[in-house]
Amino acid sequence: MGTSFGQPRGLPARTGAEVKPISRRPSKSLRKSPKGYAGLGRLRTVQKQFSQAERLYDQALERDPDYASAMQDLVAIIVAQKQPAKALERLNAQIAKAPSNSAYYLLRGVLLIDAKDWENAEGALQKASELNKNSLDALLLLAQVQRARGSIDKAVASCVQSIKENPRDVRSYVLLGTLEEARGNWQEAQASYLKALQAEPDYPVAANNLAYLLLNTAAILMRAQLTRKWQGAACPIRPLCGHAGLGLLPERRVQAGR
Repeated sequence: MGTSFGQPRGLPARTGAEVKPISRRPSKSLRKSPKGYAGLGRLRTVQKQFSQAERLYDQALERDPDYASAMQDLVAIIVAQKQPAKALERLNAQIAKAPSNSAYYLLRGVLLIDAKDWENAEGALQKASELNKNSLDALLLLAQVQRARGSIDKAVASCVQSIKENPRDVRSYVLLGTLEEARGNWQEAQASYLKALQAEPDYPVAANNLAYLLLNTAAILMRAQLTRKWQGAACPIRPLCGHAGLGLLPERRVQAGR
C-alpha cells in the first residue's frame, strides 16, 4: 500500500473543496445590530477616531433607544473631549426618546453633579430611583447631593430607603453613619457602622469611621469631665483645657463608595 505524503497523518484526505478563511470582520447581520454598531464604536474609540465612534454609537441608539451602555460610552467620549454641555444635550435628547430609562437619569445626575448643578442633579437622581427602586447608586448619589444642599434629613431618608431596598450593601450604612455624625447622633452613627461591619467584617471604611468615632467621642467625654472637674477650682494647668490635645479630632473625609 502506498503512502500519501501530501496529507498530514491522522487527517482525512482532501476532497478538493476549498476551505474558506475565517473572516475577521463582523457578520453582516451583526454589523446591522445595535451591539454590532456599539462594538465598532468601541473599536474606533480605542483607535481615537472619536467622530466615527460617535456616529456608530448614534446608529446603535437609533436601533435601540434604551441601549444604556452605548449611551454611557457615547457620553464618555464627548466628555473626554471636554464638551460636557454637548454630552448633557445629547443625553437629554435620548431621554426624550426613552423617558422610562432609569440609567439615563442616573447618568444625567452624574453630569449635573460635575457641573455643580445640585438642584437639577437631585431631580434627576430622584427620578432614577423612582424608575428603579433597586438602583443603589442612584439612592446613594441622591443622598450625597441632598447632603451637599444641606438637606440632611432628606439624605437620611434616602439612605434608609437604600438600606430597605439593599440591606446587604455596606455603602448605605456607612453613608448613613456619616450623616448621623453630622446631626450629632453618635449612638445612631455607631450603630450604622456596626451594621456595616456585620454585613462585611473586613470593610475598611466602616472600620475606620467607627474607630474615629469612638476616639472622637472619648475626646469629647474627657474634655467634659475635665471641665466639670475644674469648674470653681483653682488649677495650675487650667489654661491648657483648650489645648488641641483635649479638643476634637480634625475632620476627616469619608467616601461611602469602594
